[in-house]
Amino acid sequence: MSQVTLKEAGAPRTPAVPKEVKESGGEVKLMGFGHRVYKNYDPRAKVIKEMADRVFEVTGRNPLLDIALELEKIALSDEYKEQKIARPRQVYLGADKRDFVPMLKRS
Repeated sequence: MSQVTLKEAGAPRTPAVPKEVKESGGEVKLMGFGHRVYKNYDPRAKVIKEMADRVFEVTGRNPLLDIALELEKIALSDEYKEQKIARPRQVYLGADKRDFVPMLKRS
């Protein structure tokens, strides 16, 4: 399995990267996209982006940021990343009651 870095994903390759990831059958990963919990968008990202924009006003923008933003735009518009995660139902079949042993009495 390999990962695509932002430097490797740079133009003119940027638009092709999500397609490469999909067609690799899981061999190529685009890290940071397709979070397992947030199906559409990580709500923390909005706050982080706002803060980053304020920092970039002072420090200037790194060219890799533009690549990351383009990849994000492509990935978020792609139905491939909207797939739901199937989780099997789990039913606990163990003992209903278990004795508790305080830490100091454990061997």
